[in-house]
Amino acid sequence: MSPLREDTRIAYYAGSWYSGDPEILRQQLSKWIEDAEAQENTRTEGAKEQQGPIRAIIGPHAGYMYSGSTAAFGYCKLLQMHSQIKRIFLFGPSHRKSFRGCMLPSVMVNAYDTPFGPIPLDSELISHLESSFPEYFKRLSKSSELHEHSLEMHLPFIYYCTNRKAHPVMLIPIMVGSLPSSLSLKYGQIFAPYFDNADNFFVISSDFCHWGKSFDYTFYRSEDGQEIYKFIENLDRRSFEAIENQNDTEFRNYLDQTKNTICGRYPISILLNTLKYAKNKYNVKFIQYKQSKKCMSNEDTSVSYAVSLVSDCQSRQV
Repeated sequence: MSPLREDTRIAYYAGSWYSGDPEILRQQLSKWIEDAEAQENTRTEGAKEQQGPIRAIIGPHAGYMYSGSTAAFGYCKLLQMHSQIKRIFLFGPSHRKSFRGCMLPSVMVNAYDTPFGPIPLDSELISHLESSFPEYFKRLSKSSELHEHSLEMHLPFIYYCTNRKAHPVMLIPIMVGSLPSSLSLKYGQIFAPYFDNADNFFVISSDFCHWGKSFDYTFYRSEDGQEIYKFIENLDRRSFEAIENQNDTEFRNYLDQTKNTICGRYPISILLNTLKYAKNKYNVKFIQYKQSKKCMSNEDTSVSYAVSLVSDCQSRQV
């Protein structure tokens, strides 16, 4: 492997949150994607409705031993259509740095590395966003960019699924801070034209409920007669309904009511408002859900992982 260029962000979490060995990593991703495809084929066999092209996914960003097999349900779709995609917009929440709005990569960075090799950034488009909307986009420092995992955890999947043609897919990574509804609406207006362009693919990075004392979230109604893990699942699925309804107001009201610890709430909000302002119509559907552990008592801890697909409204009865 050639030495890493100074303008390339290193794969900081390789070797800890996922394998840094490209062959081991390739085998893992291949197995997870093959298994996801097989399950999806079984699930959709005999379905009466055909799905339009996939335009975006919501997927998890935990360590691969926890969420890799779940993320594969989204990335098997990207693998099937990789030849049609020229660039990927990747939105991830900021876990370490507090800010308002959206942050673009450091001006000193032109590629994001993976154990497979680097993914080039679309530096021209990134600069265009910064110059066209200076009020809404700032630049990250290299250290802030380096330590955030919500973007990096998607990169090996993106490389594996798209680096199969002469011209590699280019990346537009966007770190998302807190967003009041009015600001999220503005980002929806900005990104809608890019979403309508079939050359582009959107990836929204988010885990769902973080439950347990370590997350300072133990919301549970024992009078409902459910085990805790089932209560958590139903709690998450209520958020799925708001997202599938493509309604950011409904989603925010749900969060206000439940305080559910969905870390990617603001990237999801941008997606919902992007769909609101898009000229074309789209379907949103969750297809996979998993918890890191089935919580049975207040001493347990779990994180929920889910995958949603956003597809063109081209489905028809057959």
